[in-house]
Amino acid sequence: MDSSPDFPLSAPAPKGAVWTRLMGPALAIVSAASAMSLAAVTLPALALAFPDPGPDPNLVVSLYLLAITALLVPAGRAGDRFGARPVLSIGLALFAIGAVWAGSTGSLWGLIAARGVQGVGAAAMIGLPLALVRATVPRAQIGRWVGVMGAMSAIGTASGPALGGLVTDSFGWQTVYLVQIPAPLLALVATRMFIPAKPRPATRAGLDLPGAVLLALVLASGVLWLSSLSGGAALWHLPALLGIAAGLALLIAHEARSPDPLLPLARLRDPHLALSLTCNLFLSVIMMGILVVGPFFLTQGLSLAPREMGLCMAIGPVASTLSGVPAGALTERLGPRRAALWGARALCATTLAMASLPMLFGVPGFALAFAGLAMAYQLVQAALTTGVMAAAPPAEQGVTAGLFTLSRNIGFVLGAGGMTALFLGVRAQVAETYPMDSAASAAMVASFVLATALALTALLLLHRMGRSGPCTTSENT
Repeated sequence: MDSSPDFPLSAPAPKGAVWTRLMGPALAIVSAASAMSLAAVTLPALALAFPDPGPDPNLVVSLYLLAITALLVPAGRAGDRFGARPVLSIGLALFAIGAVWAGSTGSLWGLIAARGVQGVGAAAMIGLPLALVRATVPRAQIGRWVGVMGAMSAIGTASGPALGGLVTDSFGWQTVYLVQIPAPLLALVATRMFIPAKPRPATRAGLDLPGAVLLALVLASGVLWLSSLSGGAALWHLPALLGIAAGLALLIAHEARSPDPLLPLARLRDPHLALSLTCNLFLSVIMMGILVVGPFFLTQGLSLAPREMGLCMAIGPVASTLSGVPAGALTERLGPRRAALWGARALCATTLAMASLPMLFGVPGFALAFAGLAMAYQLVQAALTTGVMAAAPPAEQGVTAGLFTLSRNIGFVLGAGGMTALFLGVRAQVAETYPMDSAASAAMVASFVLATALALTALLLLHRMGRSGPCTTSENT
């Protein structure tokens, strides 16, 4: 893909032209983000529709996420080699086909397979928009448009639970998947109409699908291992952990030999990129942590009804939506590194608040801490994304965007398994002596003490980057 910007960096891009070109990518992000939370609300209905014996209904969510995680970097590399426009178009088409299949199938295995197809398409829908932002807008405006894309993701996440619950109650779980069809089709039309086609490069490379399969297996094994910890230690835990480590070593050995690796180890040797990806992973563990343990705490610790819990859990995504564009503008004003530092400091404060305010003030304390946590995360995400993408070599924007999103999704996968296991394990231990509300509160404190430690570690890593790395590419100091 010819990744040079379509507008000169010294002049502002016409706003209408930028909005038009990025309409398809923005709709793609909304569709992919909403598909996660839309599917999650169907799980109780699926458990009733497909009782045991049979596959675990949670595979409807986890397979989608694993497919995205494994294929993000191949999708980004395909965008670099073959052009972002055709690869994004294929991803949108696959996503829509998967939605049709999911909404019309009568078996749980068929639904799980359809979700896998959606995940394959969503990898391009999530990974390529950042590369298109970098190729479309001037360098000085990357921050605000990264913020716009962050707001699109938050809109998709925030709209999913309310829409999914309403549709499931009114029309059944199949309709939840059918309502996912129009948006990707509109995005496909906008992508084909408004993003200009570019000549394909003469040199093409493979996409390292064996590496993607190895990564998916390692991640799936890691999630299963983490999830099992909530039940206490078992004899098989150590051998399983050694097996996961062996799988990781095999993946690294394969990547070192691959001519077109899924994980470009040479790029990962850049200390500033590696630190940015590590920070991104840690912070994503925190955000997934609140999404998976929050419902348990609200229903068991604060005794909220499911409907009230859903409204409380919408506070974070709404705060992210409202703060996305301001976070991008603040990144442009402060520069990526300074904005990232301020965002990480705010995350340290808000994770600590999440470990204390809900226990002191109940629902208002939870709402205040969750809103602050979401806004802080949005700022540090905008800053890290802007710094990484502004520093990416022109020929590697797609793979860099894929790596950055991959680190985020690995954090989501690990957060979903690890934070849930920690919460459930602490709750089970405390519930042997104290009431369930006290046990849930203790588990919430333990979860966000860990989250505070992760936020502090990310803050220290950001300080270590110094002023010479990617996070300083467009400092306005």
